[in-house]
Amino acid sequence: MYDRHHHGSRRISIRERDTSRDCLAGEKGEAMNCIECGSEHWIEEMTNVPFRALPSVTLVIPVRRCAECGDEEVVIPNQEALFRLLAHLLIRKGDRLAGAEVRFLRKYLGYSGERFAQVLGKRPETVSRWENDKEPIGFSSDRILRLLVAKGDAMTEYGADDLASLPGETRKSRDPIPEPQPTRLEYRDDWYQAA
Repeated sequence: MYDRHHHGSRRISIRERDTSRDCLAGEKGEAMNCIECGSEHWIEEMTNVPFRALPSVTLVIPVRRCAECGDEEVVIPNQEALFRLLAHLLIRKGDRLAGAEVRFLRKYLGYSGERFAQVLGKRPETVSRWENDKEPIGFSSDRILRLLVAKGDAMTEYGADDLASLPGETRKSRDPIPEPQPTRLEYRDDWYQAA
């Protein structure tokens, strides 16, 4: 996966770490070259980077800057573990899921918007309104989505009993959706939630 976008006034490359080519992973010791100038000289530091799919999440990950041209590259290690951690943090939150959270979990489960709507017995337009924060997800659909994530993943430490302890329907479906709580995730040999 390779994506280039602007982060403030800095241009940052994002790609999943390929440990077979990465000198920082200690595998083959072969340095990755800068995409812009071809240099093998990098300066790396841990940096806070917003996670675009979930605006309330900040990743603390290595950002490498080319010592020659200054081009920056963000390497997101072990994306599968990151996505699994995020999914399980979301299904355990007490408030109703926000639009970006619904979209992230739907994609995490591998559903298209249309297929997800079919699974929940809803119209695709309804799912779109949830994901774009035009309408809050209903209580039952929120619970079903959390159960799909809990059941559909290999991790079994979160089950129906955990979801049963979530607060009941306390808001009307037209009430505003609470703002997601900021979350910082750090990578140090594996992903974990930072204090």
